[in-house]
Amino acid sequence: MLDFLKKTVRSAPFYALVMGLAVVVATPIMAAPQPPKYVLGFADSGAGGLIFAVDAYRDLLPFLISIESKYNVQFEFNHIGDTQNAPYGQKTPEVLTGLTKNLVGYMVNDAHADIAVIACNTASTVVDSTMEHYFETEYPNSPVMPIIIKSAQTLYKRAKIVTGKDGQKEMYIGVLATPATVASGQYKRALEKIHAEQHGKEGVKMTTFFYGPKTWVYNIEHGAAKDVNQNDINSDLAAFLAVPGAEKVSAVGLFCTHYPFFKTEIQAYFDAHGVKNVALVPQGKIFAGKIQAKIESDIKAGKIKKRTTALNPKTIAHPTIYSNISGDNLDEIKGVLQKIAPEMMGNVVFSKAVIKTL
Repeated sequence: MLDFLKKTVRSAPFYALVMGLAVVVATPIMAAPQPPKYVLGFADSGAGGLIFAVDAYRDLLPFLISIESKYNVQFEFNHIGDTQNAPYGQKTPEVLTGLTKNLVGYMVNDAHADIAVIACNTASTVVDSTMEHYFETEYPNSPVMPIIIKSAQTLYKRAKIVTGKDGQKEMYIGVLATPATVASGQYKRALEKIHAEQHGKEGVKMTTFFYGPKTWVYNIEHGAAKDVNQNDINSDLAAFLAVPGAEKVSAVGLFCTHYPFFKTEIQAYFDAHGVKNVALVPQGKIFAGKIQAKIESDIKAGKIKKRTTALNPKTIAHPTIYSNISGDNLDEIKGVLQKIAPEMMGNVVFSKAVIKTL
């Protein structure tokens, strides 16, 4: 019996089998390669960009899951909040120009954004034709999206045309933004241009009202107490409505990306003071459509490749949002997310960021 076992062990077939098993055991199992990432970047002075990104995320999620199931791509949201230099709303255009270039540089160079949204109205006010040319030259493969024009167009569409007692057709539109955004006149000029093209020739009169709260951004970034927030909201909205005709607004743009944080409180104040059925217009959902169109364009251009075998959409993990904060208020930013989207706390990864000066 012993001689038989010795012969079996020495036999070529048995030896090959054993060695083959050894190779299989010794060879590491290679993980499947990860799909190429497609990064959606959102830049702001702080929490506003995260609010914007969350709104866009909610609108885009079914589309992104569908695309990931059919195409070899993995979507990621990346938010940069420059809380170290916040608030932007009271800075000069010269300072804002530098900060805006730094934000876009971070989105493209550090976060590797395929789409870079300047989710800050104040920063967007300094993006003139010269800066647009700079971005196009510097970042030809990552389109940079300011938010003024598209936001103004959407706000204008939400406003109602009413007929006054004298038979005059009228529109009343409001904008709540930072003092710097209001002072820039960008929204006023954009709305006037849109009106001239849409209803101005029909004899419709448009009246616009602009107001720039000074403390809202600071309060949100620093986690102010509820009663402090409510007192400031009441005081500022009272001042807004004190302007004759402002009580007739049918649509109000929340054109600082932080302000949707107070959407419920703003709506409640208007309702309580007889300003009924006002459409409050935040901005994240506005740009979801624009982002989707860019992704679809990249698919048509062959930049996103189709999978050999489609996956079940139910197996696709929801995209992660990376929120990168330059200041020391990470806990306060987490508190913002806890209020606006508590169900998404597990989908957001927070970290400290360093924004390079360009």
